Amino acid sequence: IGAACLYDRNAPAKTQRFQVLVALLLSSQTKDAVTAEAVHNLRNDLEGGLTVDSICNVKDGQNINVCIRKVGFHNRKTEYLQKTANILRNEYNGDVPNTIAALCQLPGIGPKMA
Repeated sequence: IGAACLYDRNAPAKTQRFQVLVALLLSSQTKDAVTAEAVHNLRNDLEGGLTVDSICNVKDGQNINVCIRKVGFHNRKTEYLQKTANILRNEYNGDVPNTIAALCQLPGIGPKMA
C-alpha cells in the first residue's frame, strides 16, 4: 500500500490532495502498514475526518498524536501536520500547492516527497 493510495476516494479533490500529502509525510521512516493505520485513524477519529480544517481545529495536538502514535517520529510529525495545515489554510485557500518549490517550503516535506 503506497501513500498515494490512502486518500478517501469520495472526498473532494482538495481533501484528497491533502490526505495524500499527510500520508507522504507520515510514511517517512515508517512501514506502509503503519502509515495506512495512522491515516485510517486520522480519517475516522478526528472530528470532520482528515481535512485541513480538522487538523487546524485540534488545539494541543494530542488527538493527532494519539492517532499516529505508531508512526516513526510521531511527536515531530504531529507538529509538522499542524503547521502545514495552518499554512495551507492561510496561504493556499486550504489546498496543496502545485509546485515542488512551494511544497518543499512546508514543514516536514522535502524534495523526495514533493
